[in-house]
Amino acid sequence: MRFLLFLTIFVSVVYAQNGTDAGRKGNTHYTEKKYAEAAQYYRQGISVMKSAPSKDLSALYNNLGSSLYRQKQFVQADEAFDRAMLASTEKGDFSRAAYNRGNAAMGAQKTEEALEAYRQAMLADPNNANARYNYEIARRQLQKKGGSKQNKDQQKQQQNQSQQNKDQQNQDQNQQNQ
Repeated sequence: MRFLLFLTIFVSVVYAQNGTDAGRKGNTHYTEKKYAEAAQYYRQGISVMKSAPSKDLSALYNNLGSSLYRQKQFVQADEAFDRAMLASTEKGDFSRAAYNRGNAAMGAQKTEEALEAYRQAMLADPNNANARYNYEIARRQLQKKGGSKQNKDQQKQQQNQSQQNKDQQNQDQNQQNQ
């Protein structure tokens, strides 16, 4: 029984180490601006570390997201940052991943999603000045675009209601003329 427990722990440590090694190789490629290669190593590390400590797994997902972001693959980066947020166990890691997710959403022109991600980053770490700054930029950008989807939907409903009222008035007038 002890042997089986030791073997399980040993295998887990070796897997975690292999995942960490893959992450380190990914970091080397990332610093060399070889983002596609870095992403491959981060994915390799993630596949090995599925049951590894969440802090390491969160870091790998965050690094994967960063390498995808650098390749302008914003949607995939957003997904990686989301997984980093889910895997995080510390507020600082969560805040960092949420902030990065906001940046990816902005890159994908998803301003409302970016606002939510920045808000989550600020809630996790109220001292995250970068998230606060980017939140304000995204908020202003959304205002310039004419507001959120909800505001646009309300405007569309008002236009439809106005058109229906005009149609009703025309029908009433036609009936009076007959």
